[in-house]
Amino acid sequence: MATKSAEVAIVGGGAVGTSILFHLTKRHDVSDVVLLERDQIGSGSTSRAVGGVRYTFSHPLNVEMGLQNLDFYKNFEANVGQELVFRENGYMYVFHSPASEREWEEYAELYGEYDTRATLLTPEETVEVFPALDAGSIRGSLWAPDCGHVDPYTVAQSMATASMERGATVETKARVRDVVTRDGRVAAVETDEHRYEVNYVVNAAGAWAPAIGQMVGIDIPIEWLIRQIMVTDEIGYDRCPLVIDRENQFYFEMEETGSLLVCDMGQDIHDVTDPEGAAADIGYNYYLQAFEKLEGLAPALGDLEVINDWAGLQSHTDDGHAILGPTSVDGFLLACGLSGHGIMQAPSVGVAISDLIVKGETDVFDLNSLTLDRFDSDDRIEPELMA
Repeated sequence: MATKSAEVAIVGGGAVGTSILFHLTKRHDVSDVVLLERDQIGSGSTSRAVGGVRYTFSHPLNVEMGLQNLDFYKNFEANVGQELVFRENGYMYVFHSPASEREWEEYAELYGEYDTRATLLTPEETVEVFPALDAGSIRGSLWAPDCGHVDPYTVAQSMATASMERGATVETKARVRDVVTRDGRVAAVETDEHRYEVNYVVNAAGAWAPAIGQMVGIDIPIEWLIRQIMVTDEIGYDRCPLVIDRENQFYFEMEETGSLLVCDMGQDIHDVTDPEGAAADIGYNYYLQAFEKLEGLAPALGDLEVINDWAGLQSHTDDGHAILGPTSVDGFLLACGLSGHGIMQAPSVGVAISDLIVKGETDVFDLNSLTLDRFDSDDRIEPELMA
């Protein structure tokens, strides 16, 4: 095993890991950093993400992060030096009950405090935005037109490429076998081929973050779920927002190709005990239930045909917030448990973790409320309710 050295080793080559790598190299001019990815860049949960980017969260901290991330993605080429299409197709949350209407009125007030364009729409106004919807099936909607979509794989690849151009090292097919500590501090990271002597290790390993944590004796409270997507043929509309029905636990949005992506969150698989080999058998029963929900909201889309499907692994915390920052092992930092928000929050997380490594602190957002030790505290951050 060849021995090398680096100031920082990042474990995980998804959107979060590559963002940390990118911001270390550009924001802080730190090129003595290696990213270790067990497969290929963007091949894990990132490759299975739909790619939505929004500020529509329940907690103000995540709203603030969301706005930062939207700005980053909308100016991606200027920020990163690589091309990325940002589709500003908007997020639309439909609601059915008086209780949900009151909840969305509160959220609209929250988003208004940040000068967003989020507004409440009547059923008729909702249908004007997307005519396939049935006005009679809803009570109204919250419309956030400035939210949108990016291609997750392009995001990760672009930030990795930009980082390597600044001198960083990216190793793929480099599964981490051990994280070595000495006197309570990180000392080295070992793969099958190399031992990197380092001062910092950032655990951005997504679903495999708990396994990396165990290497240094740290328990990371993450639960896994499998989320499934079905893809239809072209829907025949020029534009379609991402439409979310929280009460019925499903959403849909149109791809650039004109196909519809439909996700029935009510069929998420929660009894996942090991991310290795986790898979879902998507088939007729899933399609049937998903189409039933789709037809109830948008009858005009009920005759579509399924042409593809996929499933992706997500890592969730019990409060819906990411786990970020330092741990009881000096130099061992966490950037995991993004709870399905990895693409959405990757830019601001990358800035914050890079700041923490170089400056010991960050003012990008209140990172202290998202650290691992919050799970042992009675004074915890309020949960994030917007999955």
